[in-house]
This record gives sequence, C-alpha cells and structure tokens, in this order.
Amino acid sequence: MYGASEHTRKLMERFRHLQFAAVVSDVSDSGVAAGGADPAGASGDSATSAADSRYEASVANDRCGDSVRLLVWLDATGERILQLRHHSVGCSICRVSADFLCEAAVGMRLDDLRDLADRVREWQGDADSTAAVPLPQLELFQELRGTRSRARCLLLAWEAAERLCGEVAG
Repeated sequence: MYGASEHTRKLMERFRHLQFAAVVSDVSDSGVAAGGADPAGASGDSATSAADSRYEASVANDRCGDSVRLLVWLDATGERILQLRHHSVGCSICRVSADFLCEAAVGMRLDDLRDLADRVREWQGDADSTAAVPLPQLELFQELRGTRSRARCLLLAWEAAERLCGEVAG
C-alpha cells in the first residue's frame, strides 16, 4: 500500500476482513425476521414471491464487472423492510457500500429507502455541496465525492435499491 492516502489506509484497516474476499454474500445479518427464509436460496432474476413477500433486483457495472444483488423481505403491508441482504462481487468500496445500505434499510418504508438512495446519489455527485452525509457510515467515502472513477463503485448498491423499489411498486 505504498503511496496510499491516509483515508485509503483507514478504509482498508476498517474493512481488512473484506480486503481479499472476491465475494461477500449476506454480510448484513441485522434485522433478520424471526423464522424468515434464507436469502441464499433465492434464485432467478427479479423473482417475486407473494408467499414470503420477497423481491430482488440486480445491477452490474459493465466496465469493471462489479455486481450487486439485493434481496428484500417486506412486512405484511408490503411497505416496511423486515430484512435486506446483498450478494456483491467487486471492490471493497462496492461491497462496503452495499453493507451500509443493508444495515440502514431494516425497518424503513420503501419510500424512505428510495429517498435515501436519492440523497446518497446527490451527496456523492457534488463534492462542493454542503449537504449533510445521508448516513454517518458514508463519511468514510468523503474523499470519493464528486469523483468519476469510483462513483459507480459507491453507488452500485444504491442503484440496485432504486431498482428494487421499482420492482416492488410494479
């Protein structure tokens, strides 16, 4: 890591357990519904099951090969997130951002998740903005704000969240 910035060293130290993993699957265990189905058994693209209110959406970055697949379980009203899991393949920024998303989303309404995804996109895209960090965890990515080279890495999970909200809305 010669020549790495202090920020990069801090990021890699915090997530050193992810540093060499090619795939991080179901990283976020927070908010697991009692008796809920195991998301590892999900199959198909954008599959929907009315029996367990499970939906999924996937997004991939064609330039680098990173991909994020989100699986969500909703409450009986179909509006509140009981559990959100991800299966991510890619760089640490992509995987950690997906993990932050899954931690934050449990208990949210889908409309709130869509709003949060919009705020993350706005926050990341404008380095000069004085807007507050949408999630405290995203402060780690402060140096990436306004950059083009790693913006998609940070935003890939949030794009999948927007797609997921669209899938549920029908």
